[in-house]
Amino acid sequence: MKKRVNQLGLFEAKEEEEKALSNLLTVEELSKVLKVKRSWIYEKVRQGRIPHYKLGKYLRFDLFEIKKWLEGNKNI
Repeated sequence: MKKRVNQLGLFEAKEEEEKALSNLLTVEELSKVLKVKRSWIYEKVRQGRIPHYKLGKYLRFDLFEIKKWLEGNKNI
């Protein structure tokens, strides 16, 4: 994937990259989506059992990765 460089020498974000960033959820948002307590999410993060990103002190969750993770954890 080619990236364009603007006049300041910085990479310009492509539309797909911007959409991907808009799919990042906070702990609070994810807890509402999954209908679980925030403490449950923090526990799964601590255990390394839920896909997440750590941005400094902030946790973020990619909605598409969470959907895949849920499919992989489905009990039939």
